[in-house]
Amino acid sequence: MENIVQKIANRFLAVLVLSLLVTASVQAQTFPPTGFTLPAGKQICITYEVDVNANACPTGTVPGGDISNQSNVSGTNFTTKQTDDTALPGISDPTLTPFSSLTLGNLVYNDIDRDGNYDVGTDAGINGVVVNIYLDNGDGALTIADGVPIAFATTAGGGLYSFAVCPGTYILEVAASNFAMGGALYNAGAPYASSPLTGPSDPDFSTLDNDDNGNPVSGFGVATAAFTVAYGTQPDGVDMNTNNRVDFGFKTPTTVTIGDRMADEGSGGGSSSFSFTVTRNDNSEAFNLTVNTADGTAASPSDFTAISGGTLSFLAGGAFSTTVSVFVNQDNIVEPDEMFTVLLSGAPGGVVITDGIGLGTITNDDAAVVTLSGGVVQNEGTSFVFTATLNNPVQGGFSVPALTVQPVFAQTFQWDDALVADGTFGFEPVVLTGAEPW
Repeated sequence: MENIVQKIANRFLAVLVLSLLVTASVQAQTFPPTGFTLPAGKQICITYEVDVNANACPTGTVPGGDISNQSNVSGTNFTTKQTDDTALPGISDPTLTPFSSLTLGNLVYNDIDRDGNYDVGTDAGINGVVVNIYLDNGDGALTIADGVPIAFATTAGGGLYSFAVCPGTYILEVAASNFAMGGALYNAGAPYASSPLTGPSDPDFSTLDNDDNGNPVSGFGVATAAFTVAYGTQPDGVDMNTNNRVDFGFKTPTTVTIGDRMADEGSGGGSSSFSFTVTRNDNSEAFNLTVNTADGTAASPSDFTAISGGTLSFLAGGAFSTTVSVFVNQDNIVEPDEMFTVLLSGAPGGVVITDGIGLGTITNDDAAVVTLSGGVVQNEGTSFVFTATLNNPVQGGFSVPALTVQPVFAQTFQWDDALVADGTFGFEPVVLTGAEPW
């Protein structure tokens, strides 16, 4: 009920026209039909009593605005006057009556201590975050079947947001655009993650406040489960028409790196284990990564045993580091150092692989010795045959200069493996006449 005072200076026959502007179906009325006489210098006090239709706030909608009430007063000796709400600064303001609705909010915050709750003095609200509200289609989760948002709000004043709604079942979403370049949660290319990453949402049936109520949703941003609001049933406000406990917590993502590994190949025909260390910066949540190897100058299966589609697991509260082991084949071949890579992929939401390539270097630890034999005593004028023997194969082949010296009849050559070229060495006994290939 609202009172409007309009002062008229002369006696007149007045007719009141009441105009009510609301989203409901309300019509203007005129009374009394025959008018009335007002003594000079008196005031008219008009009292509005408005009955709003029961369906004025349809289920699952957002109220259109305040109810606007204003009257026209006409008479026999003055021009028509509009009533003025004296509580407002203008000279002919309508009376605005707040529409009875429900309120939803409240906070989007940076969970700095990563404990899944907003802690005053430690954590901080995030401004500029776009929050969407959807009418649930009945399946209880955010899907494309829920259509487009019915409204949106942007956080301000320390991460706060609010919606005025009619009774219904809704879903709130921190929009995916927040995590893209230019969004409030982009974080210089390492977008914030929901904190905790996974877990139950409780915006409807729990009295908890300041906890995280959102989970990542494929194709969307971070959303609540569906929840129902009705008059007189909410946890906050004197009239129990307010729910200021729908909060979203975010944290900087967990980062993962893998180190490189360099070791000797080993000899003897077995295998050597190359261990690559994988490290995360936070152990609060469990997640898996996919592991593969890729050939380089070292090739599988001849040089190492490949990994295809392997799984690397981190446990909640577990170690910050773990290892990936690759088995390298031992041999006695003199060859250059060879390389392969270990690749990490498949990080879930909230986990960023900042270095996902581990370089494995197999260093050569083999050597080859060339021994020249066959020196004999025989008459001049005949050919002397000497046999060169290689004790280990050499990849790529090589040449050894053949020299004649006196009085030595046998020489041993130590091969420097650093001079070996790529390729395949096939050792054959040869008669040394000048420089011969190996």
